[in-house]
Amino acid sequence: MFKAEKGIIGDFLTMFIWGMVVVFILVFMIVFKQVSDNNHMVDYSSQVVARYGGMTNQAKREIEEYSMTTFNGRYKVISEIQTARSYGQPLKFTLSSDIEVLYFKIPLNLKIGGTSTSRRR
Repeated sequence: MFKAEKGIIGDFLTMFIWGMVVVFILVFMIVFKQVSDNNHMVDYSSQVVARYGGMTNQAKREIEEYSMTTFNGRYKVISEIQTARSYGQPLKFTLSSDIEVLYFKIPLNLKIGGTSTSRRR
């Protein structure tokens, strides 16, 4: 019958283990990049919400369009629509983010909160 040498099996096992290590590092880097994008999106959303004086329909539409063009629609606005507030009033909003790795959605829904101050006069 067939008799495999120990060296061949050991080499195959070593290549397999190193391949899995590379895949895990790659997946970790992709997830880390997507989570680090949260800061950028919250900063942008904070500026838009401040400009419109709250999470108005126009602000929500602008944030979702930016999410669609920059992050392929990964971020959604889950805050309720507000009426515009006067200058200096504090504003709060919440975004939701889905993590996706190599076309597979990870069942992890991140909720990101942000604050701003109304700049609408």
